[in-house]
Amino acid sequence: MGLIKRAVATILITSMMVLCISGPATAAEEPSTCAFLIDFGNGRILWADVPVTEGMTGFDVYENATAMLGLAESSSYQMPNGHYITSIDGYTGTYNYSCPVCPYDIWRLLKWSDEVDEWTWTSSMIDDVDPLATKAIALMYTRYPYMGPPTATPQHRDPWISERHDFLNSGSALSYNATGVEMKWRLDLGNGAIDVPVISGAGRLYALSSGVHVSVMDTYVTSSKLFCFAQSGDVLWQVEVGKGHQDAAPLLWDGTVYVHSADGVLYALDAENGNLKWTYCTGKTDDNVTSPIVCDNLIIISGNPGELLAVTRSGSLYWSMNVPSTFASSPAAFKDLLLVGGKNGNLYAMASNGSGEVWNVTIGGTITGSPVALDDRVVITYTNYTDSIPTGGGMAAVSYDGALIWEAPTAPTPGSAAVTPDGVVSVSSHGMTSVSLDGQPQWTAPLDPSVPIGSPLAMNGMTLVVTTGDSGRLVAVNSHGFVEWEEVIEPSQIITSSPSISDNMLYLTSSEGSVYAFFFEDLQWIVPPVSSFAYTVNGTTVHFDGSLSYGGEGGLTYNWSFGDGQMASGMNVDHTYENATAHKVTLVITDSAGLRSELTKMVVLRGPTQDSGPEPGGTIDDTDPSPVTLSGWTMWGAGIIALAVILALTLGIRRAKERKR
Repeated sequence: MGLIKRAVATILITSMMVLCISGPATAAEEPSTCAFLIDFGNGRILWADVPVTEGMTGFDVYENATAMLGLAESSSYQMPNGHYITSIDGYTGTYNYSCPVCPYDIWRLLKWSDEVDEWTWTSSMIDDVDPLATKAIALMYTRYPYMGPPTATPQHRDPWISERHDFLNSGSALSYNATGVEMKWRLDLGNGAIDVPVISGAGRLYALSSGVHVSVMDTYVTSSKLFCFAQSGDVLWQVEVGKGHQDAAPLLWDGTVYVHSADGVLYALDAENGNLKWTYCTGKTDDNVTSPIVCDNLIIISGNPGELLAVTRSGSLYWSMNVPSTFASSPAAFKDLLLVGGKNGNLYAMASNGSGEVWNVTIGGTITGSPVALDDRVVITYTNYTDSIPTGGGMAAVSYDGALIWEAPTAPTPGSAAVTPDGVVSVSSHGMTSVSLDGQPQWTAPLDPSVPIGSPLAMNGMTLVVTTGDSGRLVAVNSHGFVEWEEVIEPSQIITSSPSISDNMLYLTSSEGSVYAFFFEDLQWIVPPVSSFAYTVNGTTVHFDGSLSYGGEGGLTYNWSFGDGQMASGMNVDHTYENATAHKVTLVITDSAGLRSELTKMVVLRGPTQDSGPEPGGTIDDTDPSPVTLSGWTMWGAGIIALAVILALTLGIRRAKERKR
């Protein structure tokens, strides 16, 4: 229940969010604020922008932030140093004085450094932090000795780091509320289906493609790839990650992207440049590759059927546990429990230290979606089958001691639930259904004639779901069960994954290999600046157009570095090179609040005239010097396709002749 109350408080706080202003306030200036981040270590994060005045300490900001967010907290004062944070919202430090070398949980203090543009650990007490000289302060609940910084930053406050947003599988972004969306760009990656959500953090986006599949041969002729691209839609790097249909979303954590590939290999890739750190072979069946999450600084994934694995940050197995059922959805992490939905209809609570099963409860049917962990209960979705045909389903809630609290039958429910300010929602063959936390049905919104696909995404006052029919649609249902608005996806493509949200943008992926980016309309805060540019080459002279850049507060300044030692400023500039070769060109934009964004492209002078860059709202098709498209296949791959087509036509003609006989 407390999660819902805090969600409402968070919504109110977020509606007042402003960018931090450094320095003491004067009569002619807005009051100074210091951003305060509380990172619970499980993907759940809360921000508060606290007004600060001369003489306030970091502890004063902390007390104001927790009060603004409605969080219970406790601290102890250690003479003569200052306050030590012991507990926030029930997450309590567990330092064992009798065993100093044993793992323990602790609230770690960080400050934002503008000099290095990242979080830095501080060994000082929170009382010693000067909020007037610090843009942002963070407290992160972490298990020692892990010291990795939060993924959220003052400029990019709301990362989407896993399939269902966080390791609780909330499927929610309750600080958002919008009256509609507007497509900003579409990126065709040209490497097969993308059937998992985009994950994002620190201004970067990551999409996992399955590779090109030839249906007549039932084989993949290209490898799966993880693509990293900027918020402008420009591809920064791409890495091959096995083969097969990828239905497990990546994980972004501690500066690393983890991909649990369809061929049963866990890849750990540097989030900055895509360099491979390590791989681990997990074992698998075709339907038993789950999206990774993190618990106790361990990456939690599925192994062989009915096997749960914990892998360390260095790529070694820490423990394995057998679950008495196969499972296809990711578990949820809640404190010392891993919650796993079994295909046999049981919900299992497994100990996060790998010691085995704590309890289980029978729901019936098949638990299809990932469990959703709330403060005092777990919500699951299920589907009943008769002779392999789905005949029913719904939602259920279970307490943390394994007791069934309530069950709300609806219809076959293939996806996960999402947390709303009023309860939980799920989608089924009947439409979208809202249920209160005490199990009372609140409404069902029919979505016919379209069919809901994937899992819902909950916002403040509305829930989004993707439907398919004559064309894909993004549908927003308000808190009373009525369709508030909908957006037809153009060009029409099949979309089976759920939406994700980050930095005032919504992202969708398609089975045709595209990524869609949408602006939210009428939101309460400003999109961070996003650098983007196009260019036109005429011989050795290049015209650069920075008008594709967007976001930021107030006016933007544009500073160019042309890769030959020359620089210029202005939205649109021309530059003449001495040599007709390749040059790395960087555009840095800065808004009136001092926030900056930069983008680097390789500009190749290889012809008398060439263009680069998308139109606003158009398709980006040249964001990488060697994009993965059909024209980039090897001759072997092209030959295979041609042979497959010839075989298919030959078989078709032969069967037609046989029918005539």
